[in-house]
Amino acid sequence: MMNIITKPKVSKLKLLELRLLFFSKGFVGLVFITFFKTLKIKKMSPSLGQRPIITLFTLILTSICFTNLSISNSKEIEGIFNVISGDTISLNGIVYKLEGIQAPNSRQKCKKGSLPWLCGAAAKRFLSQTIHGVILTCKINGAGSVKCNIEGRDLAITITKAGWAVPISKNRFLKAAELFARKNGLGLWTEKK
Repeated sequence: MMNIITKPKVSKLKLLELRLLFFSKGFVGLVFITFFKTLKIKKMSPSLGQRPIITLFTLILTSICFTNLSISNSKEIEGIFNVISGDTISLNGIVYKLEGIQAPNSRQKCKKGSLPWLCGAAAKRFLSQTIHGVILTCKINGAGSVKCNIEGRDLAITITKAGWAVPISKNRFLKAAELFARKNGLGLWTEKK
């Protein structure tokens, strides 16, 4: 006795629903539709001509999945941010810390000579004036840490070079910016008395 394999019948409405589902998912949907149109499965096991197509489809689908994973880990945000402190900003109620630097908190006092001064408020004021009304492009690097660009320049380096933050990473550009601020007596390094 010979086994006859038949294709299950699928209503046109069901096919339309599947196509809409796949198309709503973007490129992945396009790949699925193209794959199933090309494959035209008539047997349970693919023929020798269909095997390369299946392999190619699997590779494409795998690369799409890994690409989406890497994109989600390095999300980019853009907007006009609010300033929380000299190294902390927020957008739409979400707080972000600028990567690689540490600035005094908003109420922190520093001492130069014998008198304390409000260095935290000064650092916050500098950041507020620097980003006021400017659209920042920031890359989220994880756990609320961001690397932002302001008009093509790294914001953390700008703050450090002005003397309102110190590097907490081994980034050589941040170290050079801190050295510049110290040599020129800027920000936290001014001779306030």
